[in-house]
Amino acid sequence: MARDGFSVRRFMLDSEELDEWCERGIVAVVLALVVYAALALGGVRSTEFAVIVGFATVATGLWVARFWLNRSHRFLLHPVIWPILGFLAYATWRYTQAPVEYVARQELLHLAVYSVVFLVVVHNLHRQDPTQWTVILLVTFGTILSFYALVQLASGSEKIWWFARPQNYLRRGGATFVNPNHLAGFLVIILPLAITQV
Repeated sequence: MARDGFSVRRFMLDSEELDEWCERGIVAVVLALVVYAALALGGVRSTEFAVIVGFATVATGLWVARFWLNRSHRFLLHPVIWPILGFLAYATWRYTQAPVEYVARQELLHLAVYSVVFLVVVHNLHRQDPTQWTVILLVTFGTILSFYALVQLASGSEKIWWFARPQNYLRRGGATFVNPNHLAGFLVIILPLAITQV
């Protein structure tokens, strides 16, 4: 009997340890997704988006494993989730009325994947340590992209990686984004994180 109690206690410790590893895995996969998406021209092409879907699938699988390993882990519908679900429902309704079905399906798939990633982030990246690592990585990565954009601007580079840039963006630094406004949006999202970190 004591032996059974020991094995149950050992399984509980192992499941807590595995749950902690799943949480770390989710943080690593989500950060890899963000960095990859920014480096892969914003993840707009189908080949790069397929990798993003792979990252999102792994993160979702780890999240589901956390429900199985940790019985106290709950799915909470935070108030911030309701507008996203509402917008996803609206986008699904608009998809049924789109004149070009293929393009609408691609956009709906993008929205669905990013909504799932948002749910994973809201439910798993709320502790202080993962949040701290996320902020440090994003601010460092944003700084590196800014320097790359400055080098592009100063050298008059006509390429992003090995791809030719469109003519109307040649005199603007966009780093790894085709449209320089997308780099600006990425940096504007990171700016409050950097300010609060200071």
